[in-house]
Amino acid sequence: MGDVYRRNELTNEWAADDRSPVDRQIRVRTILMISTSALAIIGLAAIVLLRREPSEPSVVPTVTHRSHQKKIVDKPSEVKPPISKDQIGVLLGDSVIRGFGSGPVYYDNNSPTFDRSAYRFVASMDKPIASLAGYQGIQTWLNRGVTGNTSTGTLARWQKDVVERLDRGSQRKRHLVRTLLVSAGFNDIAKGIQKNRLRSAEATMRKNLLAMVKKARAQGIQIAFLEIPDPTVAPLGERFSTLAGTPVIPFFEEQAYGEETHREFNEAVRRTRAFMEKGLESAGAKVIDYASFLPPPYFWDSHHPSIPGYVELGRLLREQDSGTAIQ
Repeated sequence: MGDVYRRNELTNEWAADDRSPVDRQIRVRTILMISTSALAIIGLAAIVLLRREPSEPSVVPTVTHRSHQKKIVDKPSEVKPPISKDQIGVLLGDSVIRGFGSGPVYYDNNSPTFDRSAYRFVASMDKPIASLAGYQGIQTWLNRGVTGNTSTGTLARWQKDVVERLDRGSQRKRHLVRTLLVSAGFNDIAKGIQKNRLRSAEATMRKNLLAMVKKARAQGIQIAFLEIPDPTVAPLGERFSTLAGTPVIPFFEEQAYGEETHREFNEAVRRTRAFMEKGLESAGAKVIDYASFLPPPYFWDSHHPSIPGYVELGRLLREQDSGTAIQ
């Protein structure tokens, strides 16, 4: 048998293979085993790949591509207008509030539930109240007073005139209501006497006023009440003259109350004042005895300021407030 040659892997030169035949057979078998194993592994891998189920297609976000973003921007109905950062104050309640001027709301219903058919809003009347600009640090005060409203009627309008952000009328942007100035309770007493159910009217009124405080605090709104005037002194309980010299008679004479009714009225007002000063303030509201610091000549009747009176009341409120927020 001729010589067997092999290549030197270091020098890349061929030379006679001086290994024994047994060594050469072992080397050949090892190479064959390694090759066979490699082929087997490759075959198994191929089988696994062929049998693997196709994966579910990945979900692509709908607003990932620029074209999708453009489509969304092009749909005005899907873009909600941002709420303005302008914080405003709202005047809410009866004719004492409406007298501040620019009252756009008319509501002829005092039921506990809101009656849309009885509600009317005059957009042209929706103008800021100049006399209160700057009070509580708020430049824009809007009037939502309604003549003759009881506390029940005022509370029924809460959703419409407070929560709905006042984005109606001449106020063309949405506002954030920060502060409320409320006058309510006087009509409850007057109508309670007329209908011979004064105690019931007082109980309902107290419940309604506390509900307003609770709603305001839950919505992050500061709330203050104008207190019913003292029934024993002017302007409510004694004669006085206006700035123009016109004589004004007290409320009980205007209503032609008899002695007993007069006494009941005074007691009801005293109870209500005590409730406001203790019950409402302890619940988190501020109570303002406006008739105690606005001189009687600035009123045109027993409890409504005159036009100059509202201007002076606004000035006095701003002066009393001194920029301090209602706590």
